[in-house]
Amino acid sequence: MKLARGGESMWIVECEELKASGQAWTTVGSKSQEPKVQNVRPRLRKTRNHHNSTSIHLVLTRTTIQMPILNTGDRSGNSDGDLVVDIYPLSGYYFSSKPAAASNDRTLADRLKSNYDAHGMRTCVQAVILVELFKHPHLLLLQTKNFKYKLPGGRLRPGESDITGLKRKLLSKISADDDNYRTNWEVSECIGTWWKSDFEALPYPYVPSRGKTLKECTKIFLVKLPSNQDFVVRKDFKLLAVPVCQLDENCKTYGSIIAGLPQLLSRFSINMVRT
Repeated sequence: MKLARGGESMWIVECEELKASGQAWTTVGSKSQEPKVQNVRPRLRKTRNHHNSTSIHLVLTRTTIQMPILNTGDRSGNSDGDLVVDIYPLSGYYFSSKPAAASNDRTLADRLKSNYDAHGMRTCVQAVILVELFKHPHLLLLQTKNFKYKLPGGRLRPGESDITGLKRKLLSKISADDDNYRTNWEVSECIGTWWKSDFEALPYPYVPSRGKTLKECTKIFLVKLPSNQDFVVRKDFKLLAVPVCQLDENCKTYGSIIAGLPQLLSRFSINMVRT
């Protein structure tokens, strides 16, 4: 287990799978829940050996913001139970890798243009997936080889529904290809919609002014996790767990969509379930 400083308010923990008696093991959590990196002690958990080796990167905050923790099943603070989101400790999840997708040398703008010429406005769906670490909600992000951050998800096929397309993209990027181990993702409500009126423009959380043809629509969905689950991440991505407090208005690092998520999530009560 390697600790490397990743910025003013984060640490990157690199966990390498170990081989023991022909089976793969990986560090997925810590026995200590103290919010200090030096107190973290790795715990080994058995994983399915989808591939021989993998490298999973998790981002840990050096400080913890204390948030009210609801008791499991407590919905007294909300008339609508859907406004309470249960999240579970990161240590309950298992991580491995699978082969990367075929590389595409075209730029995003070029892909947008060709898709627009063929099918009109492009629709993308992305997932907000939360876990608990050090008594604070963390968002799961994918980091590309050029060090850009993105939410799990992608472009819809023509005629494909939002939920069907998002589940397909989650299976492709962070789930096992084997039908016996595929995850049945629980896609909840859409919490935000962003628009592009130009192929290279930044997305806006509103429809741009009149006279501009919309080129892309991005819908953000809340995806709820069970208490334990397997993540099988493509090798062209790194899976990151980033503190929600670190995202707020941090457009320079994470982009406008991810940086705006804390405001979108503020209407939910986060129930950090102790397992």
